[in-house]
Order: sequence, then C-alpha cells, then structure tokens
Amino acid sequence: MTDFEEISFDEIMEDSFSILAEEINISDIMDVSENKEQKVFPILPVRNLVMFPKVVIPITAGREMSIQLLEEIKHIFGMPNVCFVVSTNIDQLSHSTRAVYGGEFDANGYLKRFFDQGFTLPEPDRERYVELLMKETNILKNRDLSLGLPDRIEPSNKRKATYSISFVFDALDLDLRSQKQIFATADIVASSIDEKKKIYVIWLFFLVSLSHKKPKDFNLLAMKENGVEEIKKILDHEINQNIKVEYLEYSRQKDMELAVNLSLYPIIECYCNWLNQSASQIAALNTQKYPYSNAIDIQDETPRFKHQFNGWRPSISKYIKLVKYAGYIRENKT
Repeated sequence: MTDFEEISFDEIMEDSFSILAEEINISDIMDVSENKEQKVFPILPVRNLVMFPKVVIPITAGREMSIQLLEEIKHIFGMPNVCFVVSTNIDQLSHSTRAVYGGEFDANGYLKRFFDQGFTLPEPDRERYVELLMKETNILKNRDLSLGLPDRIEPSNKRKATYSISFVFDALDLDLRSQKQIFATADIVASSIDEKKKIYVIWLFFLVSLSHKKPKDFNLLAMKENGVEEIKKILDHEINQNIKVEYLEYSRQKDMELAVNLSLYPIIECYCNWLNQSASQIAALNTQKYPYSNAIDIQDETPRFKHQFNGWRPSISKYIKLVKYAGYIRENKT
C-alpha cells in the first residue's frame, strides 16, 4: 500500500521514482468502503500504467491477458459504491473470447455474466464529424477546392467539401478512427499541391482512403505508369454502390427536371479516364452532364496556346504519387 499524502506530483514525474504495486485483494477494498476516513488506497497497474482511484482509463479487452483481467475484476462488480462502465463491441469481444476458449464456446452467454445492463449508442452523424475534422486541418480549409459534386445536388445545402468527403467515406465504409487518420494524410498531400491549382476533393480522398484501407493494392497501383485499369478493378470490390448522391437533371425528352442517383463508382471512373489524356482531349470533353461536368475545372488547367500542349497532363495524374510519398515530394509548379 502507498500513502498518497506522502507523494508529490514532482516525485511521480521524476525518472528515479517508481511505484511497486501490491496485489489487490477484496478485503482491502472492503476496508476502504467501510472506513471513509481511510486515506490508503490500492494501486492497480494495467499494461505498464498505474491506475489511481477516481481515474478513468480505457482498457482494450481482446487479448488473452485482457480477458483474464475482465475475469479478475468481475469479483468486485457487485460491491456497494463501485460502478463499472464498459464501452465495448460485444460481437468483437465474443470473437476474442472464442479465440481463447474455443470456437464452440458460448461467448455471448459467458459475457452476460459480467454486464447487468446494455445500451446501444446511436450512430454518429458522419457529416458533422467530417466538418469537425475539416476545421482541424491546416491546408484544406484554406485552399480552392473542386468539390466533384453536381450543380443541382439535392438538397442544395449539401454542395460543400464536407459532403464530398463524407460521401467517399460512406461509400468505402470507413470507421471514424480511419477517417481521422485519412484526413491527416490528405492535409499533408494538399500541402504538396501547387497553391495555384484547385484540389480535387473526391479524387484526393478516394486515393488516400484506398492507400489506408488497401495499402497493398494501392502500392501495386502506384508502381504502374498507367494504373487506370487497376483502379477500375479495385472499384468493383471496394465501393458500396448503394451509397449515392442525388441531384436534378434536365430531361429534354420529358421537358422537365428528374431526380437522378449516382454512386461513387462512375465519378471515380471519370477521373481515371482523364488521368492520361492530352490537353486537346481534355479541351474537347463534353461537360454538360454530371459527372462529366467535373472536367470543367480540369479544362481550366489546360495551356492557353497549342504549342504548350505537348507533354501536358492534368494535375490529377500526379495525385497517386503525391499520396504514396505524402510529405516527401511536392508537385512541380508549372
């Protein structure tokens, strides 16, 4: 046991100071609950950490030793004035438990012995989370962006960068932790793109998401000089085509505007097709309908004079290499 009144914060922070945690037993904790004047408390070490009373600390229960810890502390679950709040994914924890006790083990029944009540939290608002991440960026929030969205998107207030990004995240089924990591990488890539050029949001976040979710596939793609076909093969397996953007499109046949739904697949496919096109090919594109209208910003990049067309490629063709070497290379200014 350790008397907390005799320990200063400076002593705790000193490298030479160490705490020898003693084994905790139930009688010690009962003594504390019965004698409120007692100022000697047990210390519970958890994976190279020291857990003090009234301190909240996350414990990852998944490995064998973590499950063993859960089994040890269950003996004090029913004690007065002691409350445990456990945030966990029961399905994942069940798989981990079966890995320890065998595939036929009744993991769900076993875990119910630990928890008196269960509550399911609502799904977070993904677009609001993306808005929060966008505010934390250093580069993206201050750059000129090509959203990659239709002009007549429904509802109209969705025509913004955060919706473009959340659209990509939803289509690729990315969790919140992955989204935060992808944002950090995308912001680094954005810092490497010529300040005079727009940043193509959907194309950038698709590539960064792909490198995060499927690094082997992305690395194979980055090794190819012409990776268009490789990207299209990846699209078939990775994009959820049930996630769609809705917009209005004028129909000459019916002489009215119709609601159209489009998945991420054809949008990315268009960017793929434009990667290696020449200036004359880009300039000749028909941009009247979405997603072909996304090429308008690319057309604005083309040189003014035809003698400058030779060797020109759109800036989106450099994004694959910029993502691969994020933070190490920059786009050449032209």
